[in-house]
Amino acid sequence: MLTKEELEELVSAGIISQEKAAEIDAYFHQKESERPNRILIAFGILGALLVGLGIILLVAHNWDHLSRSVKTMIAFVPVITSQVLVGYALWKGRHHRTLIESTVVLLILSVGACMALVSQIYNIPGTISTFMMTWVLLSAPLVYIAHSSMASLLVLLGITYYGMDVGYNHRGGQLPYAYWGIILVLLPYYWKLIKDYPKSNFTVFHHWFFPGSIALTLGVFGAEQEFWLFPAYMSLSVICLVLAEKVRGESLFQNGYQVLGFAGVFIILLLSTFDFFWDEVREMDRFFAGREFILTLALSVLSVIVSLLLKNISKSSKWIISGFLFLTLFVFGRYFPTIAQVVANLAMMFLGVFYLRAGARTGRLAKMNLGFLIIMAVVLSRFFDSEISFVLRGLIFVIIGMAFFAANYYMMKQKAHE
Repeated sequence: MLTKEELEELVSAGIISQEKAAEIDAYFHQKESERPNRILIAFGILGALLVGLGIILLVAHNWDHLSRSVKTMIAFVPVITSQVLVGYALWKGRHHRTLIESTVVLLILSVGACMALVSQIYNIPGTISTFMMTWVLLSAPLVYIAHSSMASLLVLLGITYYGMDVGYNHRGGQLPYAYWGIILVLLPYYWKLIKDYPKSNFTVFHHWFFPGSIALTLGVFGAEQEFWLFPAYMSLSVICLVLAEKVRGESLFQNGYQVLGFAGVFIILLLSTFDFFWDEVREMDRFFAGREFILTLALSVLSVIVSLLLKNISKSSKWIISGFLFLTLFVFGRYFPTIAQVVANLAMMFLGVFYLRAGARTGRLAKMNLGFLIIMAVVLSRFFDSEISFVLRGLIFVIIGMAFFAANYYMMKQKAHE
């Protein structure tokens, strides 16, 4: 937004007329007034949560003394009231985001409370997974009816819980197919959010919730060949890093794909530097079989497809190649575990040196310290995995620590002279 001083300067320089300056000023003021106030939205949602919890506590105090019909009426009153409030918020206009988001949260909580109360009043049997699935299905339409980001996030949380409950409690058997269906339903809204409000806090939260949800639920595919999930998670991390090239934020917090993707690569590579990892790979029966193996191949191909669709194959090629190299190493380790372990250690050290050097060349302390931390993680892991004397371990730590401080001091001194 241009300030009045800047507009006056443009008028004085003859670049724009006084009338045009007035139109520009009016346009930006109107745009500023239509922009949702983040603090008001946050307090509105918090207020809705507190009101909902307060009502529950008040009713719970006298619950045992109420008749069944009164209990049923009380269960539905919050739902009806919340629906009226949501309707009023939508009637006021979609630019009243604070009112819409807070009333939608209140309605979703009311629906869940109503379901729980009715089940308790009439002793309706059921499991937590069926309860959560019903709650999600009743709440999901609000995402598009009210264009509510909070509804999208709450539905995402609910379906993630459902997917984990069904998948992990029925390990090797039932798969949460409904989970993937709801994820596909939410994707169009997420895509629209990215296009219309790329820097919105709600968009940033979606950048964390979507990959986090899928990462938590991917493990439900584990059955007989569970160790194939490691290359599967590596492929998922590569997909996150591919998407991170497009979803760029002003800070690291705004790019959940980059943080979660790199964390996945780091953890899996670090685990592969231990000998127990390759012992488990070597002992796997029916190696090229099972749904985990198919999932790994599908995610590997998907990483290439996503990169092609986003037209950033040149930027993300290094991560795609890394994913396929790890898959190759995983297969190679089946027959030559010792060599595979050595290669994994070298890969981790290379990654550490790469970030250390990149940080030193670009003057970015965070990247350089990341390189140091990767190297430290490898060294520390080998101490627990090898027969090395305590004296030698202490000396190595002292040397690396001194190098860490020296490099940081040098970088800070260089920045002070710039």
